Amino acid sequence: MSGTLKITPSYVMDRMEELKAERMRRGYTIPTLSTQTGVSVSMLEQYERGTCLPKQKNYNKLAKFFGWEAWE
Repeated sequence: MSGTLKITPSYVMDRMEELKAERMRRGYTIPTLSTQTGVSVSMLEQYERGTCLPKQKNYNKLAKFFGWEAWE
């Protein structure tokens, strides 16, 4: 994408709602995704349940892995 995308809490929430579906579509378990991204299993579980949103560092790890827009 060209230009800068403003990453808002709403945007992050939308991505986290997609997280489980995207993870499963690619055939990853939560522990495997944790190993691939460096985001802890417990945090991934919370993101998928919608009980918390990731901080910028963890969001960017997931964004890089899934090819999403980075949070700058």
